[in-house]
Amino acid sequence: MLTQRTMAWSLAGLFAALIVYASLYPFAGWRWPAVTWWAFVFAPWPRYWTLFDLTINAVGYVPFGFFLGVGAARQAPNTPRHWWAALVAPMMLSLMLESLQTALPSRVPSNVDWALNSLGAWWGVGLAWVLRRWGLLMQWSRLRRTLWTADAYGALVLLGLWPVALLYPTSMPFALGHISPELLDWAQTAWREVPPWLQTELSEPASWPILPWSVFTQVSVVGLGIFMPVVLGYQVLRQASFRKWWLLAVVLGAVVIESISSGLTYGPNHFAAWWTQAMLWGMLLAVGFGMMVLALDHRLLVWVLLLTVLTMLLLLNLSTQPPYLHESLEVWTQGRFIHFYGATQWLGWCWPYAVLWYAFKHIQLPVQQCRH
Repeated sequence: MLTQRTMAWSLAGLFAALIVYASLYPFAGWRWPAVTWWAFVFAPWPRYWTLFDLTINAVGYVPFGFFLGVGAARQAPNTPRHWWAALVAPMMLSLMLESLQTALPSRVPSNVDWALNSLGAWWGVGLAWVLRRWGLLMQWSRLRRTLWTADAYGALVLLGLWPVALLYPTSMPFALGHISPELLDWAQTAWREVPPWLQTELSEPASWPILPWSVFTQVSVVGLGIFMPVVLGYQVLRQASFRKWWLLAVVLGAVVIESISSGLTYGPNHFAAWWTQAMLWGMLLAVGFGMMVLALDHRLLVWVLLLTVLTMLLLLNLSTQPPYLHESLEVWTQGRFIHFYGATQWLGWCWPYAVLWYAFKHIQLPVQQCRH
Protein backbone atom coordinates (compact mmCIF):
# COMPACT_ATOMS: atom_id res chain seq x y z
CA MET A 1 0.00 0.00 0.00
CA LEU A 2 1.25 3.46 -0.86
CA THR A 3 1.89 5.85 2.02
CA GLN A 4 2.10 9.63 1.92
CA ARG A 5 5.89 9.42 1.79
CA THR A 6 6.09 6.77 -0.93
CA MET A 7 3.43 8.58 -2.93
CA ALA A 8 5.60 11.72 -2.97
CA TRP A 9 8.65 9.69 -4.03
CA SER A 10 6.57 7.92 -6.69
CA LEU A 11 5.36 11.21 -8.16
CA ALA A 12 8.91 12.59 -8.07
CA GLY A 13 10.07 9.50 -9.95
CA LEU A 14 7.28 9.91 -12.49
CA PHE A 15 8.27 13.52 -13.19
CA ALA A 16 11.94 12.50 -13.39
CA ALA A 17 11.05 9.89 -16.03
CA LEU A 18 9.06 12.50 -17.95
CA ILE A 19 12.01 14.91 -17.82
CA VAL A 20 14.40 12.23 -19.09
CA TYR A 21 12.01 11.40 -21.93
CA ALA A 22 11.60 15.04 -22.98
CA SER A 23 15.32 15.82 -22.65
CA LEU A 24 16.60 12.90 -24.76
CA TYR A 25 13.79 12.63 -27.31
CA PRO A 26 13.90 11.31 -30.08
CA PHE A 27 16.55 8.87 -28.74
CA ALA A 28 18.01 8.50 -32.24
CA GLY A 29 21.15 9.54 -34.07
CA TRP A 30 23.55 9.02 -31.17
CA ARG A 31 27.16 9.76 -32.10
CA TRP A 32 30.42 10.32 -30.26
CA PRO A 33 30.58 14.07 -29.51
CA ALA A 34 33.34 16.19 -31.00
CA VAL A 35 33.69 18.11 -27.72
CA THR A 36 33.97 17.08 -24.10
CA TRP A 37 30.72 16.41 -22.28
CA TRP A 38 31.27 19.39 -19.95
CA ALA A 39 32.12 21.93 -22.69
CA PHE A 40 28.61 23.47 -22.55
CA VAL A 41 29.14 24.45 -18.89
CA PHE A 42 31.63 27.18 -19.91
CA ALA A 43 29.88 28.20 -23.13
CA PRO A 44 28.78 31.85 -23.57
CA TRP A 45 25.14 32.95 -23.47
CA PRO A 46 23.29 31.24 -26.37
CA ARG A 47 22.72 33.33 -29.48
CA TYR A 48 19.11 32.24 -29.99
CA TRP A 49 16.68 32.16 -27.11
CA THR A 50 13.11 33.19 -26.26
CA LEU A 51 11.38 34.12 -23.04
CA PHE A 52 9.10 31.12 -23.53
CA ASP A 53 12.08 28.72 -23.61
CA LEU A 54 13.56 30.28 -20.48
CA THR A 55 10.24 30.04 -18.62
CA ILE A 56 9.58 26.45 -19.65
CA ASN A 57 13.05 25.29 -18.60
CA ALA A 58 12.42 26.65 -15.11
CA VAL A 59 8.76 25.69 -14.71
CA GLY A 60 9.27 22.17 -16.06
CA TYR A 61 11.39 21.20 -13.04
CA VAL A 62 9.17 22.79 -10.37
CA PRO A 63 6.90 19.72 -9.84
CA PHE A 64 9.94 17.45 -9.64
CA GLY A 65 11.53 19.60 -6.95
CA PHE A 66 8.22 20.01 -5.12
CA PHE A 67 7.59 16.29 -4.76
CA LEU A 68 11.20 15.72 -3.72
CA GLY A 69 10.65 18.37 -1.04
CA VAL A 70 7.39 16.77 0.08
CA GLY A 71 9.17 13.41 0.26
CA ALA A 72 11.91 14.99 2.39
CA ALA A 73 9.29 16.54 4.67
CA ARG A 74 7.59 13.15 5.11
CA GLN A 75 10.86 11.23 5.47
CA ALA A 76 12.61 13.33 8.11
CA PRO A 77 11.47 16.97 8.24
CA ASN A 78 14.18 18.01 10.71
CA THR A 79 17.09 16.27 8.95
CA PRO A 80 19.01 18.79 6.78
CA ARG A 81 20.66 16.14 4.61
CA HIS A 82 17.30 15.10 3.12
CA TRP A 83 16.57 18.68 2.11
CA TRP A 84 20.08 19.08 0.66
CA ALA A 85 19.58 15.86 -1.29
CA ALA A 86 16.31 17.24 -2.69
CA LEU A 87 18.21 20.34 -3.86
CA VAL A 88 21.19 18.51 -5.33
CA ALA A 89 19.38 15.64 -7.09
CA PRO A 90 17.56 17.77 -9.74
CA MET A 91 20.73 19.76 -10.43
CA MET A 92 22.69 16.55 -11.04
CA LEU A 93 19.90 15.05 -13.18
CA SER A 94 19.83 18.16 -15.37
CA LEU A 95 23.64 18.15 -15.65
CA MET A 96 23.61 14.50 -16.72
CA LEU A 97 20.87 15.05 -19.32
CA GLU A 98 22.48 18.17 -20.76
CA SER A 99 25.75 16.23 -21.02
CA LEU A 100 24.03 13.37 -22.84
CA GLN A 101 22.58 15.86 -25.31
CA THR A 102 26.10 16.46 -26.63
CA ALA A 103 25.77 13.01 -28.24
CA LEU A 104 22.40 13.84 -29.87
CA PRO A 105 22.60 15.88 -33.09
CA SER A 106 19.01 17.07 -32.72
CA ARG A 107 19.56 18.52 -29.22
CA VAL A 108 21.70 21.42 -28.03
CA PRO A 109 23.09 21.32 -24.47
CA SER A 110 23.06 24.65 -22.65
CA ASN A 111 24.40 25.95 -19.37
CA VAL A 112 21.42 28.31 -19.27
CA ASP A 113 19.06 25.34 -19.42
CA TRP A 114 21.01 23.64 -16.65
CA ALA A 115 20.83 26.73 -14.46
CA LEU A 116 17.11 27.29 -15.09
CA ASN A 117 16.29 23.62 -14.54
CA SER A 118 18.09 23.73 -11.20
CA LEU A 119 16.43 27.02 -10.26
CA GLY A 120 12.97 25.65 -11.07
CA ALA A 121 13.58 22.54 -8.97
CA TRP A 122 14.81 24.69 -6.07
CA TRP A 123 11.62 26.74 -6.28
CA GLY A 124 9.66 23.50 -5.97
CA VAL A 125 11.70 22.34 -2.97
CA GLY A 126 11.34 25.79 -1.41
CA LEU A 127 7.58 25.69 -1.87
CA ALA A 128 7.42 22.30 -0.11
CA TRP A 129 9.58 23.66 2.72
CA VAL A 130 7.33 26.73 3.17
CA LEU A 131 4.16 24.61 3.15
CA ARG A 132 5.71 22.34 5.76
CA ARG A 133 6.81 25.30 7.94
CA TRP A 134 3.33 26.82 7.77
CA GLY A 135 1.72 23.50 8.66
CA LEU A 136 -0.17 23.28 5.38
CA LEU A 137 1.20 19.84 4.55
CA MET A 138 -0.14 18.58 7.86
CA GLN A 139 -3.51 20.22 7.19
CA TRP A 140 -3.61 18.56 3.76
CA SER A 141 -2.93 15.21 5.46
CA ARG A 142 -5.87 15.79 7.81
CA LEU A 143 -8.10 16.80 4.91
CA ARG A 144 -7.01 13.75 2.94
CA ARG A 145 -7.84 11.47 5.88
CA THR A 146 -11.25 13.14 6.15
CA LEU A 147 -12.14 12.82 2.47
CA TRP A 148 -10.32 9.73 1.22
CA THR A 149 -9.84 6.17 2.42
CA ALA A 150 -6.49 5.01 3.78
CA ASP A 151 -5.56 3.16 0.56
CA ALA A 152 -6.58 5.95 -1.84
CA TYR A 153 -3.07 6.88 -2.97
CA GLY A 154 -3.06 4.83 -6.16
CA ALA A 155 -6.45 6.18 -7.21
CA LEU A 156 -5.40 9.75 -6.40
CA VAL A 157 -2.30 9.40 -8.62
CA LEU A 158 -4.51 8.19 -11.48
CA LEU A 159 -6.98 11.01 -10.91
CA GLY A 160 -4.14 13.53 -10.88
CA LEU A 161 -2.88 12.22 -14.23
CA TRP A 162 -6.31 12.30 -15.89
CA PRO A 163 -6.27 16.06 -16.73
CA VAL A 164 -2.79 15.73 -18.26
CA ALA A 165 -3.89 12.75 -20.36
CA LEU A 166 -6.80 14.80 -21.75
CA LEU A 167 -4.45 17.43 -23.20
CA TYR A 168 -3.60 15.26 -26.20
CA PRO A 169 -6.30 15.32 -28.94
CA THR A 170 -8.31 12.12 -29.10
CA SER A 171 -10.84 10.61 -31.51
CA MET A 172 -13.51 12.16 -29.30
CA PRO A 173 -13.14 14.32 -26.19
CA PHE A 174 -12.49 12.12 -23.12
CA ALA A 175 -11.93 9.06 -25.38
CA LEU A 176 -8.66 7.92 -23.83
CA GLY A 177 -7.11 4.57 -24.72
CA HIS A 178 -7.78 4.61 -28.49
CA ILE A 179 -4.92 2.33 -29.58
CA SER A 180 -6.64 0.36 -32.35
CA PRO A 181 -5.29 2.54 -35.24
CA GLU A 182 -1.71 1.98 -34.08
CA LEU A 183 -2.33 -1.74 -33.51
CA LEU A 184 -3.92 -2.03 -36.94
CA ASP A 185 -0.93 -0.35 -38.59
CA TRP A 186 1.41 -2.70 -36.73
CA ALA A 187 -0.66 -5.74 -37.72
CA GLN A 188 -0.76 -4.58 -41.36
CA THR A 189 3.04 -4.23 -41.40
CA ALA A 190 3.51 -7.62 -39.76
CA TRP A 191 1.05 -9.23 -42.21
CA ARG A 192 3.16 -8.13 -45.17
CA GLU A 193 6.07 -10.10 -43.71
CA VAL A 194 4.02 -13.29 -43.45
CA PRO A 195 4.92 -15.93 -46.08
CA PRO A 196 2.46 -16.05 -49.04
CA TRP A 197 1.33 -19.58 -48.23
CA LEU A 198 0.29 -18.43 -44.74
CA GLN A 199 -1.40 -15.25 -46.00
CA THR A 200 -3.94 -17.42 -47.80
CA GLU A 201 -4.95 -18.87 -44.43
CA LEU A 202 -5.17 -15.51 -42.66
CA SER A 203 -7.37 -12.50 -43.22
CA GLU A 204 -5.68 -9.20 -43.97
CA PRO A 205 -5.95 -6.81 -41.00
CA ALA A 206 -7.44 -4.15 -43.28
CA SER A 207 -10.47 -6.43 -43.78
CA TRP A 208 -11.17 -6.92 -40.07
CA PRO A 209 -14.75 -5.88 -39.15
CA ILE A 210 -15.16 -2.53 -37.41
CA LEU A 211 -18.21 -0.68 -36.12
CA PRO A 212 -19.40 2.59 -37.66
CA TRP A 213 -18.64 5.78 -35.75
CA SER A 214 -22.29 6.48 -34.91
CA VAL A 215 -23.89 9.11 -32.69
CA PHE A 216 -24.63 6.34 -30.18
CA THR A 217 -20.92 5.45 -30.09
CA GLN A 218 -19.91 9.08 -29.62
CA VAL A 219 -22.38 9.72 -26.79
CA SER A 220 -21.49 6.43 -25.07
CA VAL A 221 -17.73 6.97 -25.30
CA VAL A 222 -17.95 10.55 -24.00
CA GLY A 223 -20.28 9.54 -21.17
CA LEU A 224 -18.19 6.57 -20.09
CA GLY A 225 -14.96 8.58 -20.47
CA ILE A 226 -16.23 11.14 -17.95
CA PHE A 227 -17.85 8.51 -15.74
CA MET A 228 -14.51 6.68 -15.28
CA PRO A 229 -12.88 9.30 -13.00
CA VAL A 230 -16.26 9.80 -11.30
CA VAL A 231 -16.58 6.18 -10.19
CA LEU A 232 -12.83 5.95 -9.47
CA GLY A 233 -13.24 8.84 -7.04
CA TYR A 234 -16.41 7.33 -5.55
CA GLN A 235 -14.49 4.14 -4.84
CA VAL A 236 -11.99 5.87 -2.54
CA LEU A 237 -14.13 8.62 -0.98
CA ARG A 238 -14.59 7.91 2.69
CA GLN A 239 -18.23 9.01 2.93
CA ALA A 240 -21.01 8.58 0.37
CA SER A 241 -22.24 12.10 1.16
CA PHE A 242 -19.12 13.51 -0.54
CA ARG A 243 -19.87 11.79 -3.84
CA LYS A 244 -22.33 14.29 -5.30
CA TRP A 245 -19.74 17.04 -4.85
CA TRP A 246 -17.12 14.86 -6.51
CA LEU A 247 -19.49 14.28 -9.45
CA LEU A 248 -19.96 18.03 -9.84
CA ALA A 249 -16.20 18.66 -9.59
CA VAL A 250 -15.35 16.07 -12.26
CA VAL A 251 -17.96 17.35 -14.74
CA LEU A 252 -16.91 20.99 -14.31
CA GLY A 253 -13.25 20.02 -14.43
CA ALA A 254 -13.85 18.03 -17.63
CA VAL A 255 -15.34 21.11 -19.31
CA VAL A 256 -12.41 23.29 -18.25
CA ILE A 257 -9.71 20.78 -19.25
CA GLU A 258 -11.22 20.00 -22.65
CA SER A 259 -11.65 23.72 -23.35
CA ILE A 260 -7.98 24.30 -22.53
CA SER A 261 -6.96 21.40 -24.78
CA SER A 262 -9.05 22.75 -27.65
CA GLY A 263 -7.63 26.24 -27.19
CA LEU A 264 -4.05 24.96 -27.12
CA THR A 265 -4.65 22.85 -30.23
CA TYR A 266 -6.48 25.30 -32.46
CA GLY A 267 -5.87 28.68 -30.82
CA PRO A 268 -7.47 30.82 -28.12
CA ASN A 269 -10.52 31.57 -30.29
CA HIS A 270 -11.48 27.88 -30.37
CA PHE A 271 -11.86 26.98 -26.72
CA ALA A 272 -15.44 25.80 -27.37
CA ALA A 273 -14.71 24.01 -30.66
CA TRP A 274 -15.09 20.61 -28.99
CA TRP A 275 -18.60 21.33 -27.75
CA THR A 276 -21.25 19.52 -29.81
CA GLN A 277 -24.66 18.02 -29.18
CA ALA A 278 -23.02 14.61 -28.72
CA MET A 279 -20.82 16.13 -26.00
CA LEU A 280 -23.88 17.46 -24.17
CA TRP A 281 -25.68 14.11 -24.28
CA GLY A 282 -22.49 12.34 -23.23
CA MET A 283 -22.10 14.58 -20.19
CA LEU A 284 -25.74 14.07 -19.26
CA LEU A 285 -25.18 10.32 -19.56
CA ALA A 286 -22.18 10.56 -17.21
CA VAL A 287 -24.21 12.58 -14.69
CA GLY A 288 -27.05 10.07 -14.89
CA PHE A 289 -24.69 7.15 -14.28
CA GLY A 290 -23.06 9.07 -11.44
CA MET A 291 -26.43 9.64 -9.74
CA MET A 292 -27.40 5.98 -10.18
CA VAL A 293 -24.37 4.64 -8.29
CA LEU A 294 -24.20 7.28 -5.54
CA ALA A 295 -25.20 4.84 -2.80
CA LEU A 296 -23.27 1.76 -3.96
CA ASP A 297 -20.87 0.00 -1.63
CA HIS A 298 -17.11 0.22 -2.35
CA ARG A 299 -16.87 -3.42 -3.44
CA LEU A 300 -19.64 -2.98 -6.00
CA LEU A 301 -18.07 0.24 -7.24
CA VAL A 302 -14.91 -1.66 -8.23
CA TRP A 303 -17.04 -3.87 -10.48
CA VAL A 304 -18.78 -0.80 -11.90
CA LEU A 305 -15.38 0.73 -12.63
CA LEU A 306 -14.18 -2.45 -14.33
CA LEU A 307 -17.32 -2.70 -16.47
CA THR A 308 -17.10 1.00 -17.39
CA VAL A 309 -13.50 0.81 -18.57
CA LEU A 310 -14.00 -2.41 -20.54
CA THR A 311 -17.15 -1.12 -22.24
CA MET A 312 -15.58 2.19 -23.27
CA LEU A 313 -12.41 0.57 -24.57
CA LEU A 314 -14.38 -1.98 -26.60
CA LEU A 315 -16.68 0.65 -28.11
CA LEU A 316 -13.78 2.95 -28.86
CA ASN A 317 -11.32 0.45 -30.30
CA LEU A 318 -13.84 -1.49 -32.37
CA SER A 319 -15.09 1.66 -34.12
CA THR A 320 -13.70 3.46 -37.14
CA GLN A 321 -11.32 6.37 -36.68
CA PRO A 322 -13.04 9.75 -37.19
CA PRO A 323 -11.67 11.58 -40.26
CA TYR A 324 -11.04 14.81 -38.36
CA LEU A 325 -8.69 13.16 -35.85
CA HIS A 326 -5.76 13.19 -38.32
CA GLU A 327 -6.18 16.95 -38.84
CA SER A 328 -6.26 17.52 -35.08
CA LEU A 329 -3.03 15.61 -34.62
CA GLU A 330 -1.33 17.50 -37.44
CA VAL A 331 -2.21 20.81 -35.77
CA TRP A 332 -1.20 19.52 -32.36
CA THR A 333 2.27 18.40 -33.38
CA GLN A 334 3.20 22.05 -33.96
CA GLY A 335 3.09 22.62 -30.20
CA ARG A 336 6.22 20.74 -29.13
CA PHE A 337 6.13 21.61 -25.45
CA ILE A 338 2.41 21.14 -24.89
CA HIS A 339 2.45 17.54 -26.05
CA PHE A 340 5.87 17.14 -24.39
CA TYR A 341 7.45 15.24 -27.28
CA GLY A 342 4.63 12.71 -27.39
CA ALA A 343 4.62 11.95 -23.64
CA THR A 344 1.02 13.12 -23.25
CA GLN A 345 0.04 10.89 -26.16
CA TRP A 346 1.42 7.86 -24.35
CA LEU A 347 -0.35 8.95 -21.19
CA GLY A 348 -3.64 9.29 -23.08
CA TRP A 349 -3.19 5.81 -24.52
CA CYS A 350 -2.20 4.14 -21.25
CA TRP A 351 -4.38 5.87 -18.64
CA PRO A 352 -7.54 3.71 -19.04
CA TYR A 353 -5.44 0.54 -19.00
CA ALA A 354 -3.82 1.68 -15.75
CA VAL A 355 -7.33 2.17 -14.34
CA LEU A 356 -8.22 -1.29 -15.62
CA TRP A 357 -5.21 -2.76 -13.81
CA TYR A 358 -6.22 -0.84 -10.66
CA ALA A 359 -9.74 -2.31 -10.82
CA PHE A 360 -8.49 -5.87 -11.34
CA LYS A 361 -6.04 -5.47 -8.48
CA HIS A 362 -8.75 -4.38 -6.06
CA ILE A 363 -11.19 -7.06 -7.15
CA GLN A 364 -8.57 -9.66 -6.27
CA LEU A 365 -8.27 -8.41 -2.67
CA PRO A 366 -9.41 -10.91 -0.03
CA VAL A 367 -12.87 -10.23 1.36
CA GLN A 368 -11.53 -9.34 4.82
CA GLN A 369 -9.42 -6.52 3.27
CA CYS A 370 -12.31 -4.87 1.45
CA ARG A 371 -13.65 -1.67 2.90
CA HIS A 372 -17.18 -1.55 4.28
